[in-house]
Parts: sequence; structure tokens; C-alpha cells
Amino acid sequence: MAGTAEAKVENVHANGLIHNSNGSLEEKLDELRQLVGKAEGIPLRIVGVGAGAWGSVFTALLQDSYGHLRDKVIIRIWRRPGRSVDRATAEHLFEVINSREDVLRRLIRRCAYLKYVEARLGDRTLYADEILKDGFCLNMIDTPLCPLKVVTNLQEAVWDADIVINGLPSTETYQVFEEIRKYWKERITVPIIISLAKGVEAELGPEPRIITPTQMINRATGTPLENILYLGGPNIASEIYNKEYANARICGAEKWRKPLAKFLRQPHFVVWDNGDLVTHEVMGGLKNVYAIGAGMVAALTNESATSKSVYFAHCTSEMIFITHLIAEEPEKLAGPLLADTYVTLLKGRNAWYGQQLAKGALNLEMGDSIKGKGMIQGVSAVKAFYELLSQSSLSVLHPEENKPVAPVELCPILKMLHKILITREVPLQAILEALRDEAMYDPKDRIEIAQTHVFYRPSLLVSTQRHASNSQERRAPREREMSLVDYASSSEDDDRSDSEHEAPAPAPAPAPAPAPVPPSAQPPPPPKTQPSGSSVNQKPETLEKLPDASLLLNSPAVSSVSGHDHASLVAAAMAEGASRKRDAKGMSSSGGMAVASRSKLPRANIPHSKSVPDTGGGLLVPPQLKGRSNVVTEDISKLFVSRNPVTQPRGPENQS
Repeated sequence: MAGTAEAKVENVHANGLIHNSNGSLEEKLDELRQLVGKAEGIPLRIVGVGAGAWGSVFTALLQDSYGHLRDKVIIRIWRRPGRSVDRATAEHLFEVINSREDVLRRLIRRCAYLKYVEARLGDRTLYADEILKDGFCLNMIDTPLCPLKVVTNLQEAVWDADIVINGLPSTETYQVFEEIRKYWKERITVPIIISLAKGVEAELGPEPRIITPTQMINRATGTPLENILYLGGPNIASEIYNKEYANARICGAEKWRKPLAKFLRQPHFVVWDNGDLVTHEVMGGLKNVYAIGAGMVAALTNESATSKSVYFAHCTSEMIFITHLIAEEPEKLAGPLLADTYVTLLKGRNAWYGQQLAKGALNLEMGDSIKGKGMIQGVSAVKAFYELLSQSSLSVLHPEENKPVAPVELCPILKMLHKILITREVPLQAILEALRDEAMYDPKDRIEIAQTHVFYRPSLLVSTQRHASNSQERRAPREREMSLVDYASSSEDDDRSDSEHEAPAPAPAPAPAPAPVPPSAQPPPPPKTQPSGSSVNQKPETLEKLPDASLLLNSPAVSSVSGHDHASLVAAAMAEGASRKRDAKGMSSSGGMAVASRSKLPRANIPHSKSVPDTGGGLLVPPQLKGRSNVVTEDISKLFVSRNPVTQPRGPENQS
């Protein structure tokens, strides 16, 4: 079990069992906040993306546990806006509300009851995001949840999220997270993503491979795989929220899975950690495939326990065979992994779908998105696994016929489900014919063959290392963009000027090195050639701080000159003053006469005056206020004209 118990508190629950929880809720939250790096006073932000039954319940569990710690954590959920609630559902919802006194009192206290009365009478249209705020998931009306903070704008929901819970179907995961990537371009921190999605997609070109939801998220966002985890287990959403005892596994990198297992663990919902992400995700998709068949068998045999157990034996052997194709050392189909398969075949929405098809209450023309249930992910998973395992490039040796065949030929249940659900070549009753086929060999033989590892095909799974390198390449320009957050500018012009100021500096002169200059005011290199007749005093000096511009306002040319021309005159005046001072010092040292220097500001290391004169209109515009366009930092030897006869002759390039 992940984590160590720092404090044990006994709790008694409605089911009569006594459990121990690891420390108090606030202690567990503080540990996770510290690991994520949240400073005091800044809340941890957890966002659920997708409001299906399991996604809504998972978010509600966190809200029930940690929602009262508002100064330390904010929990929200995103769902698409605009989904209306039909009249029949509104009537049923009204009945559920009136049957639960606690829910009824809560709605009256929140002044939210009247809208459900109006919807029941047909005077108002309710929307899915609207009722979710009151704790009603459209796919699970009979199980009211706690009120949730619902956001319908995806950018608002995820842009600053620390932990993202993926409650989307596998068929929508890539598309939504590709959009999320746009909102994470300037992020500095990397979010943690916990995927609840149970399904897979197949990619047939350039070579056949399977893509799991965590890999879709990695591809779509560039988030490192170590920050993406999968949580699965024998969980029926409504039963878990009603505090039926359950367990689950969170799978992924050790850095995050152990602390998250401790954070998510509750007395009635035990979470363990596991490092085999691949097997658990693939099994999460496979169990939905075979759950549809389990529902068909149950309905067609009038809930025959014998027939259902025969089906269970064959489908689990096919699942083991497929996982050994994809992973070299997959997790054994035991413990929570087997229990997850069992409960899905027994009572999941995919099993319900198979039952309704066999009973005639639903038909295949209705599609795989069913009102009140959501997406039936097993249908797309049947297509994905069949197409993947039908590729001739993945051929394996048939154990009895001793000839190469596509892997799907060793999975008769999967083949029959594809004929029923996808190509629709045969009726639903054909699933029983597959079970009663006399040529079908013992499932134990298929398991033994799989465990020899002779069928392992590493190319079936997207290479983690390759995608990690691809993600790093994708993140490289993104990190360069993100580095701009540390600076005041983000426009393209400022980006270009930053790159200009990062040019290599020239070789240092023999004179003492000046104090460091800020990047925004870094002077360009001086001319490479110096006049042979120039004196040392004529070398331009770095001007650390310019004098107050108000000293120069008496210039007669101020009113007629503005912009860069006037800035040039200012530079010339400054240079002339510096030249006089140097010449005066030279005369004093040669003639022994003390020359009184006129009063002026210190040369360096003074704070910039904040009382800057108004420089609007045609008044003086000090170079300090021009940002990176500071012309005084140009080679000032080109700008001044010497009026002192003692000054040495200048080089030809400075003569007019």
C-alpha cells in the first residue's frame, strides 16, 4: 500500500465496517501541497475535465473530503455548455429531489428549488452544467452529488490547474487536450494529470500500434509521461459515492503515484499504487470490449450463471493473450485488475448496453452515445483492437495449425463481437455460437502460449522513449516561450531586441572594466579601429547614469528639436561636458594649478530620480525613458565637437 501512515484515525461508516485512514485530511493535503510546491496562501487547484458519471463522482469525492479547506485547495469541474435537459429527465429529476429530504432542504436553502418546479411543469429549460452545480450529473440522475463549482470555459478551468482529472471518454481525450495545450504555452510549472479514461485507439500507419489515453495526453500537450497517471479499479460510480467499500490502483511514475495514492485514499475507497501503467490501461479498454458480450450472454441465456462463467473464462484468456502481445511482462490478471474486469462484466454501462441490445430495447442504429448513460466506450474499442490485431505484419504462429496467422484469429470472441457490432454481418445470437464452438480449445492453452512471450510485439505500443524525446523537442520552443514570462515584454519586437542584446561582447580594453550594465541598456561594441593619434582621454566612457534632463532645458534648440535628433544633441552636450572635465584634469596635473570644477551630479551609483520632468510634446525626451532605443549608448566619439585647443587632433573618421 502506498505511503506510510503518520496518524491513524478510526472511522465507523454506514456499512458497519471500521477502517483506518492515513492521517487527517488537512495533513494529507499539506503534504501534497508541499510536494507540488505551493506557497503559503496560494491554493492548490484541482480541475476535473469532463462531467460523465465517473468524472463527476471522482470530483465530488474530492470536494466532500477537501472542499471545506478553501484557503488551501480549490476544486472545480469543466463540462461543455449548452446541453439541455429534456422534459422526461426533468420530471424524473423532480421525483428524485422530492424523495430525498436532505437534497430538498439543500435546494430550498440555496434558493434553487423553484427552477426544478418550473422545469417539471415545462415552463423552463434546464441545462446540464446548471444542474451539475446543484449536484446532479446528467448521466446519473438517481444519485445526487454534493454541489460542485462548474466552469464551462475550458481556458478558465485549466490554465492555472495544478492537478487535472481526465474524465473524458478515450474518443474525446486527444481533441480536448490538444485545445488545452494552447492554454499551457506560457506555463512555467508542469501540471499533474490523472486519467480516468478506459478505452484505447488504434493507429495503423506507418506501423500498427495501440494508443492509450495517457499517451494521447502526452502527444496532445507535451506533458512528460511521468506526470500522467491512470486510476482504475472495480468501481461503479454511483456505488462508490454511496460509500460502498471499493478499491482502486493509481498507476504511473513513483514520484507521483505514491503521494497521490495517499491523498486519494478514503476509509471506503482504498487506493493502492502500481508501476505497470500499460497493462492497466490496456485492460481498462479490453474489459469494455468483453463487457458488451457479457451483457448479451446474460440476456440471451436468461442470466444463466453457467453460460456467463464459460464466457468469463474465454474472454479473460483472450485479454491475457492480448496484453502479452503488447507488454513483455504485463501485470497478472489478478487482484484489483481482475476485479475491475469482473465488476464491469457484471454491472458496467457496457454490460448494460449489451443486455439492452439483446433484449431489443436498443438497436445498433442508435449509435454508441446513449441518453442517460453517456458514451459506450466498448464499441470503439472493439473496432480498435480488431483492426490492430488483424494486421498481417503482426502475424503469429497458430499453435495447432502451425502456420502464421493474424493475432485476431486466436481471439474468437473479439472476432464475433466485431461481426456483430461493427460490420453487422451476424445477429446478436451469434455470440452464443462462438461459446459453443466445438473447435474452440481450452482457454488455459491460450494463456500458456501467451506466457511464453513468443508473441510479444514491442512495436504495438508507442515507444515511451521516442515520445519522450518528441515531447522534449516540442517543449524546447515552448520553454523558450515560457522563459519570456520572467521578463516584462512578450511581443515579437521585444523578443527580437532581446536577442540583439545577447550578442557577444567585444574583447575587454586595457582600462578597468565598467560596472555591469542591465541587458536592456547594453551598449553595442565600439569600433574595432581606433585613431592612432587619439589620446587616452578621448576613449568613450560608459555612462552609468545620465544627469537630470532638466539641467539641459535651457538649450535654445530644445523647442525646435524632438525625437532622435534632439536625443543626439543631448548626447553631444553630455560628451562635451565630459571632455571639458578630462581636459581640465589634464591641465591641472601638468601645470600644478588647481582648477575648481563646477558643481554637477555624481558620476555613478546614484538612484534614478523618480521626479522626471514632463517630456510630452516637444520637450526633452531623456534617453533613460526610451527603453532599448538609447542613442547615448552609441559610440559618442562620433558625436562631439571639441572646442578646447588643448585637445589632441581626432582621427579622420571623426572629422567632418
